[in-house]
Amino acid sequence: MVTKSYSSANTVKTTTKLTQQNGQDSGPDSVSYSTVKWTNSVTYGENVAGWRERLRQGLDATTTLSGSESTSKLIAGRLYVDRPYNAAFPTQIRSVLVTGSLNIDISLPAGNPSSLSSTSADAKALARFGQRITELTSAMQGGIVLGELAQTLRMIKNPTQALRRNVDNWTQVARNIRGPRRALPNALLRKRIVQDLGDAWLEVQFGWRPLLNDIRDGAQALHRHKIGQAGIETRSVRASATTESAVLSSEGQQASLAVWKNGIVSTERVSVYYRGAMRVEARNPSEMDPELFGFNPGAFLPTLWELTPYSFLIDYFTNVGEVIEGFSHLVNRLSWCNRTERKELEKSVESWTNKALVKKTVPDIASVTLMPAKYVCSKKSVSRARYTGTLVPGLTFEIPGIGSLKWLNIAALVANRRGDRSWFYD
Repeated sequence: MVTKSYSSANTVKTTTKLTQQNGQDSGPDSVSYSTVKWTNSVTYGENVAGWRERLRQGLDATTTLSGSESTSKLIAGRLYVDRPYNAAFPTQIRSVLVTGSLNIDISLPAGNPSSLSSTSADAKALARFGQRITELTSAMQGGIVLGELAQTLRMIKNPTQALRRNVDNWTQVARNIRGPRRALPNALLRKRIVQDLGDAWLEVQFGWRPLLNDIRDGAQALHRHKIGQAGIETRSVRASATTESAVLSSEGQQASLAVWKNGIVSTERVSVYYRGAMRVEARNPSEMDPELFGFNPGAFLPTLWELTPYSFLIDYFTNVGEVIEGFSHLVNRLSWCNRTERKELEKSVESWTNKALVKKTVPDIASVTLMPAKYVCSKKSVSRARYTGTLVPGLTFEIPGIGSLKWLNIAALVANRRGDRSWFYD
């Protein structure tokens, strides 16, 4: 953990200038100074190992943070008050000009902001966060990305179904060519069988090749859904709530003819922020084995029935089933969440006056002009940490229209392969 801190200060002044009826200054200007000092600090937790990769994957990389901060800012004001001219009293004060902070108390708010209760703000923020999750869940299930995913799965499923049917057709064609089982066929029959098997294989491979290409395209499209994404679809979710209470007070001020008040608003403010990400991901995100696409049915001619690549097809269909099953059943859940809490004590001060207020103290006033001084100071505490509390359970759902995978049942194909490969001839 690393802690950084620095000290700061703010100094303001108020200047009062008195002018007599004869136009002379009534002594030197009165100047007063006020200074406030504070120290800000922040403590950072250790970086999460592999945080860059975790961010790419949409996983939690929250680091803890805690700190305190104070601020102090003044906008200077100007107050001018005068009374009618009276030559009979040349040394009487005729006007007063007060500039600067107008005697505002610039001390920081009393108390420790970290002691403020966050119960109410947390409950509101958490409720809004849960509502936002519900809204995103509905939007993501019906989103464009999931529609594209369903289309991609069909790009794999439909040509694979056709390829599976072609395998059955090829099986029947090959059996018809082979004819009845014979342990020792004559030379003419052997030559005829080899030729017919070769011709039939040449025909069938032209039907298989485009289907394999279509399946490959679908697999590549499915892979692109995952590259550079945390999941099939990821959305950020945020919610916050703030509670505050305020107390009003004022401090009366006077400098000769000038009378004014500094109105004070003392505020307690608590804010809670929840940030996270909702992610839709495959329940079992299997990928197509790239080696399977290296199969080229046109690269050889089977002269014997046992050369038909059943092992490839069995592995291929089994893998396709895992891919479609995994991506058609999706999980929508909160991938990560963190919570930030800000607590603040704020003091806002603004000077004010009017002719009626001044006349209560100095009846013979001619005019009052005010550009109010404004001052804002605060003390804050901030904390951030990973949130592990329960919000909503993960939701599993299925992309509609994918249908049954019963066509992937290859038990019969395995049984046929055993029987067919027991047939041979010299």
